[in-house]
Amino acid sequence: MAATASLAGCGNTEKPAESADPVGEVRVGSVAPLAQCRDWIAGDEAERQATIDDIRNQINTGDAGVENATLSDEQASDVFDGACRHDFAAGFRLYKLYFRAAAFEPVLGP
Repeated sequence: MAATASLAGCGNTEKPAESADPVGEVRVGSVAPLAQCRDWIAGDEAERQATIDDIRNQINTGDAGVENATLSDEQASDVFDGACRHDFAAGFRLYKLYFRAAAFEPVLGP
């Protein structure tokens, strides 16, 4: 509560990422399967961060023996920004972009 009050005093009008809703249609409690580039472009910074968090949590569920490569927030944002800037990419699914980029992360490094 004190953190929220201190943010309000700083003139920050954007909601913190933890209170923002991710972009895209929710299916079974997550936007990961349906969020598209058109949703990413329409979202604000907090909504985009919440979307990255949601997709990352769906790809890395914490199941024993299953560990998928992850992207940092900056890497994921760069992937989505780069792919979604094209008009033809409006219907691209964000989780597919994330998963494919993350597959190369161990090779490319930080």
